[in-house]
This record gives sequence, structure tokens and C-alpha cells, in this order.
Amino acid sequence: MDQIEQFREKLRELASEAKAAGGHISEETVRSALAEAQLGEEQMEMVLRYLKAQGIAVTDAAPGTGPAGDSAQTEEQRRALALYLEEVGKIQGLAEAEELALFHAAADGAEDAQRQLAEQFLPTVLDLAAQLEDTGGSAEEYGSEDLIQEGNIALLCALRQTARQENLAAYRVHLLNAVAGFMQEYLRREAESRGRDTELLERMNRLHDAMLTLEEEMGRTASLEELSAFLDRGEDELDRMLRLAGSES
Repeated sequence: MDQIEQFREKLRELASEAKAAGGHISEETVRSALAEAQLGEEQMEMVLRYLKAQGIAVTDAAPGTGPAGDSAQTEEQRRALALYLEEVGKIQGLAEAEELALFHAAADGAEDAQRQLAEQFLPTVLDLAAQLEDTGGSAEEYGSEDLIQEGNIALLCALRQTARQENLAAYRVHLLNAVAGFMQEYLRREAESRGRDTELLERMNRLHDAMLTLEEEMGRTASLEELSAFLDRGEDELDRMLRLAGSES
């Protein structure tokens, strides 16, 4: 599981790096970042196609200047997502015997089988994202694109770790449980992160209000000791918050 998480984290870092660079990343950068994963060429091609599906341009050279402005980049990402959804909608299902044969081959480490199954189950990731949106509401808050991205990463990882199963149903259940579990874990982490950010913001707002109140009452800027007594908070904690806000008491 540690290797899976490391692989997922690397893919997330690559996607974030590319978006920060205007939606571009070099193939050399991708291959270098994933060198420790020891991917075969078929698996590397899956990763490159995955990045391109996220609206990221994979270039032969170092990334250049991306679209001008955040609004242009956002619009490009929307178009890329719409195109991706359209392409996924065209995927045709496999006969059960063919799908089972691919699962067996994937479990034996065949990269081409893993690639074919990854493409085959892309619509399933979209369905899972929609279900999570409908049932929890959290997915919509954090954006379908991010949730789909996390699901696709999970799909790649799960197929790399596929073990032999007795029948097709067992393979499907194993894969769906793995992907859904990763997506739910992503939403949980995001909710915790948002909760911490909200709590910090609320504390910063209370500190700011206290500074204004004391300044109005005393006709001067309150000291750290006075703020500590007023808010019933430790001086060290308030000092860290003031430094974070770029203020001095």
C-alpha cells in the first residue's frame, strides 16, 4: 500500500506542477519523477495519456509559457474536461469472456491488459464520482475534475496491484472497492483540510476583532500580553498567528 500511495502522490504532484506552469509539463519531467516506480513503457504511456486527459499538455521539451491568466487556463481546463467526458462516453464495453481474460493477464503483470482495463473502467470512475456527489455533497464542493482525477489515479494503481481472482465478478468487486475507497479517502482528506483552514481563519478573525476593540478602548495598539488576557489564549499561540498574518504586536 505504501508503494501505491507514493505513486498516487507523485501523479498528484506532477498534475499540480503542470497546472502551476500553465497546463504544461515535459515528458522528460514525468519520466524522471516516476523513475523509482519502474514503470514499463505501456504503463508510462497510460500515465501520459492520463495527464493529457486532465487538460495537461505533455511536451518534448521543458514547459514554456502557458495560457495568459487564470481565467484562460480555467476555460481551457473546462474544454479539456468536456472533451474527456465526451471521449469516455464513446468507450464500448467488452464481452465478459474478453474482460475476464484481460483481468487474468493484468494479474500476471501484462501491461497492455492493464492499459486496456484502465480505459475500459474510465466510465466507472465517472459513475462513482457522480454517486459520491449525489450522496455526500462533498464531491461537488471540491470539484468533479479533482475527484475524477483521483479516481483515475486509483484505477491505475489498483490495476497494477491486481491479484488473481476466481471469476469476473470478484475482479470487478475488488477493483471497484479499491477505486471507491481511494476516492472516499480523498474527500475525507479534503474535508479535514478545509476544516482546519476554516478554523484557522475564524481564529484569525477573532484576533483581528480583538485588536481593533482594544485599540479603540485604549487609544493605542494592544500588546501581546493584553491580547492574551483579552482572548484567554496563550501568548505563543497569538504570536504565531500574528506572524502568519504578517503583523507585529
